[in-house]
Amino acid sequence: MQPSISSPAQPLPRPRLHRSESVHSILLWTLLVAGIIAYNLPWASGKGAALTYGAYDLAEWVSLHPAVRADSLLLGSLLLRLPALVLAWIAALSARRFFSFQLLFVLLTAMTLLPPLDFITQRGDVNYRQQFFIALATVIGGFIGLSGVFGRVQWVAAILVALGGVGVSIAGSWRALELLNGFALPVQLGSGSVLMIGVFLLLGLSFMLARKEGQHNAPSPYHRVEKAAST
Repeated sequence: MQPSISSPAQPLPRPRLHRSESVHSILLWTLLVAGIIAYNLPWASGKGAALTYGAYDLAEWVSLHPAVRADSLLLGSLLLRLPALVLAWIAALSARRFFSFQLLFVLLTAMTLLPPLDFITQRGDVNYRQQFFIALATVIGGFIGLSGVFGRVQWVAAILVALGGVGVSIAGSWRALELLNGFALPVQLGSGSVLMIGVFLLLGLSFMLARKEGQHNAPSPYHRVEKAAST
């Protein structure tokens, strides 16, 4: 009786994306790039470059306002910085594996949100501390999203985060305009904030449509790999 010879282990097949999944992936990255552009476009627009601010610069200006400085949370600046964090979290929640382009997106976003190196010697600065903790929250929340811990409700988490992005964008724009108008400055709502709100709405809608098409029915983002391994 000849001994049985076991066949060598076959490499784990990589999951293939359906056409609808590819379309959703392209749409997702298009919207994420549009979100980055929107964050850097003017959120407050006035006559001359001196009165035209993107969200990042506007958050810095707002942090210097006495009314904001009186608030330990620097709420006005916080609202203007959170949209970048929201974009990173949405990217993480869309990932199908931890080590992915979404991970790189999260890390790069966190790096842009870090305070300047002066933070090392000025750790008591409230504005610098806020920037540091937002960057830290971007990484922690991004890693949680990338882990697939939300399982079947990953798409729900993404939609809720996107709606949160709409909320902070509207509130941040309104608060900034209120402060600028307090100095009788001729400014109005910029195109960047309008585009950002639209991006978040479309991101939420894209996850809703993806769910409808059955793309996020798996118990986790890694379900397809596990299923392939079992067969």
